[in-house]
Amino acid sequence: MRMKASDYVARFMAEGCTIEAFARVIVDMIVEVRDVGLTRRIIMDGALFSIFDEMDIKFKSFRRQTGGKLSDGSLMHKEAFRRMLRQKTPDIFNAWNRGRGGRLLVD
Repeated sequence: MRMKASDYVARFMAEGCTIEAFARVIVDMIVEVRDVGLTRRIIMDGALFSIFDEMDIKFKSFRRQTGGKLSDGSLMHKEAFRRMLRQKTPDIFNAWNRGRGGRLLVD
């Protein structure tokens, strides 16, 4: 299911801006990557990387619209989508990172 950043924002706020709500947003964005890929019937790495780029932009918009703040006073990391992708699918993240010049995370 495709959602706009503002849809994620509305759900996040309705769920109380908690860390759990934030985690659900990130996971749902990763699932959305899969759904978009299936819909587009991608077969090339470059097409997948483009979807990751789109979702990364959507995450940045989400973060900007929420002010990057959680209900407990903590802040969202600006690279949270990339970090979660790296944690959950390191091989795919590493391929995307190589495809984008190795500069996706500045650890």
